[in-house]
Amino acid sequence: MRFRARKDRWFARMMWAIGAGCYVLAVLGFFIDVSPVVKWAGAAILVLNGAACHSAVLRTFYVIEQDRLKIAGGFFYRRTIPLAKIKSIRRIVSLESSAALSKKRLRIFTRFDYVDVSPEQEEAFIRQLKEAAPHIRVEDGTG
Repeated sequence: MRFRARKDRWFARMMWAIGAGCYVLAVLGFFIDVSPVVKWAGAAILVLNGAACHSAVLRTFYVIEQDRLKIAGGFFYRRTIPLAKIKSIRRIVSLESSAALSKKRLRIFTRFDYVDVSPEQEEAFIRQLKEAAPHIRVEDGTG
């Protein structure tokens, strides 16, 4: 089952603004006095950065399949976690960089690592994970 990421309004607005700013700077770069190669290279870098910001907002989602959890964050972040390796899930509040677009998150612990996700349908996400992998513990707390 596929779950869309919950997005904090301020975060989505910030990412859209940064992306739009990159596009504006890419266009304005053609009005400065530098070589055409520098203009085009600068524009390409800025457009790619703008697209990366927008893709983070539009293309962050989580998929629970038979034996794995797939996490996608924009164009560049992909991670697959076998459900057998997930030990526990804890509700947290964090602004740490991750594939979560909200400060209200679920931290998924494996043996040596963790990843934060922020599904819109948090309870359904947990229920689906527990159905697919009953060994997963759900810890209380919002710390």
